[in-house]
Amino acid sequence: MRQGKSMTALFLSLALLLTMLPGAAWAAETEELPEEAAVTEEATTETDEAQETSPESSVSGETEDDEASETEATEDEPAVVAEEDISTASEIVDSGSCGDDATYTLTSDGTLTISGTGDMTNWGSASQVPWYNYRSDIVEVVIEEGATSVGDYAFYYCKNLTSVSIPDSVTSFDGYGTFWFCTNLTSITIPDSVTSVGDSTFYHCVNLENITLGSSLTNISVYMFQECYALTSITIPDSVTSIGAGAFEDCTGLTSVTIGSGVTVIDASAFWGCSSLTDISLPDGLTTIEVNTFGKCTSLTSITIPDSVTSIGESAFYSCASLTDVYYSGSKSNWAAISIGSGNTYLTNATIHYGVEEPEHVYGSPVWTWASDYSTATATFTCTDGDDIQTVTATVTYEVTTAATYTAAGTGTYTATVTFNGKTYTDTKTVTIPMLVLTAPTITS
Repeated sequence: MRQGKSMTALFLSLALLLTMLPGAAWAAETEELPEEAAVTEEATTETDEAQETSPESSVSGETEDDEASETEATEDEPAVVAEEDISTASEIVDSGSCGDDATYTLTSDGTLTISGTGDMTNWGSASQVPWYNYRSDIVEVVIEEGATSVGDYAFYYCKNLTSVSIPDSVTSFDGYGTFWFCTNLTSITIPDSVTSVGDSTFYHCVNLENITLGSSLTNISVYMFQECYALTSITIPDSVTSIGAGAFEDCTGLTSVTIGSGVTVIDASAFWGCSSLTDISLPDGLTTIEVNTFGKCTSLTSITIPDSVTSIGESAFYSCASLTDVYYSGSKSNWAAISIGSGNTYLTNATIHYGVEEPEHVYGSPVWTWASDYSTATATFTCTDGDDIQTVTATVTYEVTTAATYTAAGTGTYTATVTFNGKTYTDTKTVTIPMLVLTAPTITS
């Protein structure tokens, strides 16, 4: 029995010892576990990031060791930066070339920036413009210093465009239809560097109110501002020499136009349909008012025309029913010499105010009548209209021009002088003085 109890005690002791040994081992394992768990968690996190930035890794399903995971995680750091770059670059909607040395960038805020140097491309049609498909998104155009021209159709139908910035390096807008149908554009300044502008540049910019033209501009092109309904006034600089056909046609809000002294040509229909225009002064040097120039300017009440004008075309003042006064810098006879075409009844029926006053009648050169002995004379003046004749008695003087001698006759001159309408007229008659005759003396005794 005692031996049985001893064996039982021995088994219990061994069991207790075995119980204590695994407990210590578990405790040691528990102390090391947080470090291993941290490494495992970090590797797992980095692997997840790698999988997010590289969809190909998640599809492959390959299991990598901790060292490979750490390497991939390190390589993923630039990928995060690249993602930030993509976020910034995503603001660029479109970009490319728009000239030999010119480029463009369109950003998501609607700003189109033209950079580089030289001329922009002159595109053959609007659809060839590289940003054509984004034209409704463009709200601002910035042309940077270095560009020298703006191309054909460049901003055609950019209906939401409100702001345009043009640098001094640009010298021409020779392109056709540059700002066609930019219906929300309200103002623009053409810098002093620009010398020429192409046809129909601002056609149907219906809300364009303010235009500043540079001091080097030489032309207002054909249909340049046609149908700019909101335009109320414009000043054309002295550098401009010509205004093209239809340049301001149907600018129904235009009330004031100042034309510079350099303009010598105003082409047909230049101001046709400017129904709010009330008066205008044409510059000295203009020789012709072309066909339909002021047709349908229904509010036009007065116009100043220089005496340099020699012809007025057909219907130049068609339907100008309000025209009452014409201020002409020449005289009545100068006005009568102007060739005026048909369809200008309102012009010819207006009151003409002449800059040079003339007598009521215009007379030609006088016809002289002398007495038979030349002692008296009269001058008769006939009005060019044939409705008046004036006769004036002259003052007659006599002068011996060559004295007669015993060997030769002499001459004398009668001069008749009259003053009429501020002018002095003279006529002369030459007579012969007989040669002197020698007579014998009378001898008396």
